[in-house]
Amino acid sequence: MNSKFHITCHTETKQREKNLPSEELSEHSKRGREDALTTALGASLHMTDLKDKFDELTRLREQAKLGGGEERIKKEHEKGRLTARERLDKLLDSGSFVEIDEFVVHRETGFGMEEHKILGDGVVTGFGTISGRKVFIFSQDFTVWGGSLAEMYGEKMVKIMKMAMAAGAPIIGLNSGAGARVQEGIKSLVLYCEVFKLNTLASGVIPQISAIMGHARAGLMRCREVPEDGAVFREDLVDLAAGRFENVQHSVGIGQPDGLAPRGVKG
Repeated sequence: MNSKFHITCHTETKQREKNLPSEELSEHSKRGREDALTTALGASLHMTDLKDKFDELTRLREQAKLGGGEERIKKEHEKGRLTARERLDKLLDSGSFVEIDEFVVHRETGFGMEEHKILGDGVVTGFGTISGRKVFIFSQDFTVWGGSLAEMYGEKMVKIMKMAMAAGAPIIGLNSGAGARVQEGIKSLVLYCEVFKLNTLASGVIPQISAIMGHARAGLMRCREVPEDGAVFREDLVDLAAGRFENVQHSVGIGQPDGLAPRGVKG
């Protein structure tokens, strides 16, 4: 502000106050103090409101990290398995992961599901780097309804796969799930179709890499059979079921004729 203009305004204000009767001057000063107090109080309330929002955001993030809860995480650790988020921490460059749709929950209202919502809905999606190179990734969380695929869970997978294709970057799937979430019925199967379609559209366009980290049943097993650039699993930690046992053997390259190479790379 121009100092001359500021001094002139201040002088004019003082002059007007001198010309006011004492009663009016007292009332004028009182209103000024009240206005100042209201402004200060509003600013204080605004800062408090922002702090509350940041505190709530921190609380939700901590809640999302727990997935299906500490007891289920403990059971996975006892079986020698890491959680969905622990796998991301191991694979990606430190501090590079950016999560997408962290607070998504399902929309199912049948079978009492409206009373049981878990942040993330069973899959962690986002992007990060490996040795400085960008990758898009999803990591299925077996602690949340057995990692079963449902509507919002599938939408998260579809979204991150589309982002990978748009960016021309690899998509990596860390798989550990129990197939379709039966409580959501046909909605789960519709999202399976979307995932299968994108697997096909992305083939030859971007690298698609799967790592089967634990349970992989029904549709979650089948979607890893779509032609990809690599599939990795650990025989001692994996539980595969895709229909008849013979089909499972065929899927992972066990007991095939010598002319057929196994699809799974044990390690």
